[in-house]
Amino acid sequence: MKNYQVIVLFFCLSVLMTSQLFAQWEADQRLTNTAGNSFLTNNNTWCIAASGDTIHVIYNDNENGAYQVYYTSSYNGGVNWNTPIIISQDLSNIWDYTLAVSGSTVHIIWENNIENQFLYRRSTNAGATWSAENTILTTPANFIMPCLAANGNNIYLVWSDTRHPVNNSEIYFMSSSDAGLNWSTPQRLTNTANGIGDGVPSIAVNGDFLHLVWQRGPGYDARTLYIRSTNNGLSWEPEQFITTDTVNQTQPCIAVSGNYVHTVWTDVRNDTLQIFYRMSQDNGINWEPEIPLTHDIIMADYQTISAIGRNVHVAWRDYRFSNQWHIGYRRSNDNGQTWQPDTFLYDAFHQESPSIAVAGTKVHLIWIDNRDGNWEIYYKRNPTGSGIEEQEIENWKLKTDNLSVFPNPASSYFTVRLLQSADRSEIKIFDVTGKLVGDCHAIARNDNTVSVSLNGIKNGVYFVKIGEEIVREKLVITK
Repeated sequence: MKNYQVIVLFFCLSVLMTSQLFAQWEADQRLTNTAGNSFLTNNNTWCIAASGDTIHVIYNDNENGAYQVYYTSSYNGGVNWNTPIIISQDLSNIWDYTLAVSGSTVHIIWENNIENQFLYRRSTNAGATWSAENTILTTPANFIMPCLAANGNNIYLVWSDTRHPVNNSEIYFMSSSDAGLNWSTPQRLTNTANGIGDGVPSIAVNGDFLHLVWQRGPGYDARTLYIRSTNNGLSWEPEQFITTDTVNQTQPCIAVSGNYVHTVWTDVRNDTLQIFYRMSQDNGINWEPEIPLTHDIIMADYQTISAIGRNVHVAWRDYRFSNQWHIGYRRSNDNGQTWQPDTFLYDAFHQESPSIAVAGTKVHLIWIDNRDGNWEIYYKRNPTGSGIEEQEIENWKLKTDNLSVFPNPASSYFTVRLLQSADRSEIKIFDVTGKLVGDCHAIARNDNTVSVSLNGIKNGVYFVKIGEEIVREKLVITK
């Protein structure tokens, strides 16, 4: 008789997490080891991207005399890393560069600040080989802080452009619909007056929807704004401020998962630099009230954000301990409605410039660190930090149509029916991190069904798995 294990993958909408989540962060790994210094670019973009268990990292390093763009990767979820390779071959220092990945295609763009060019390279085999450098844009102006997003063959680039000296800088946009072979004419998205200036753009994509945030204005007059396109950037809706508060909102960063749009920025409304967060549940039409993610901290900034399924991850530079910068981290597992306590990657040395990515259940984090006497890139991962995602379940193979769960919604019990005799003696419930939270107690069974008590299980959404077989239909628990 074939044995089956019934596993209920619990997607509770309001799970109370504990410090056990944070214990799942694994040991630091040093990714660079040169005589020079290695740095990461500005927080509006990402220096790390993940697709499945393949992770891509870019940084700049001056081991050859000038700061050039380097690339390294891991093909096994961050356990081992490949030898870094140099991507750029410029004569000047490169400080602004950006990375995006879609499947096995990797895109890197950087600025040649001598000739005012955007240079581009791509790999179609997950970083194994790379195309030659391609100049995709040349203007008389300087380019500042580019940010890339990718979705299939569509690539989207935003940046701050100084070709309008009266206005200081404006946000521009261009795209490619053929995986980087050809690029559209640059499109100006902002038009401010009186030398205010727009900069630090951050872009995210969900299907045909593009979401963009940036900051406008210098110093304590800076504001964070949002704009979206519903047609792949062909047209853009009117811009709007992220908050009604008018005191210094800077360094915005954005992430999207389904219809949920998540944005974070640095805010000084409480007289210290703090990280604030705001979320939209309907693709940017309406926005929930903003909330602070950091409290009672001398200074927190350079935040980075990533989202998958219901999980939102934020990391930042924090000045809380020992008069040195360290990396702070918080996570929400209910689309930003509630947040777990913060945790810190703490050692005796400076840690700065975090960049975060997530794929499947794994959270990947890089930063710069001076514990080695110079600045090097360090990496850390949490293999279950994003729990068990619904989108992964949707990709699991359904082996039989003879498996069902009822009633649905359920309140006091649910029943699993399998149209063959099976041993269902081991039934367990796991939380979103994969941690066992309680045994299921069978209240009735026969040759092809087993009924399971829901005593002690909170309201939420479940999926049922028996061996390699699952029910794709959600089981809703309402009491």
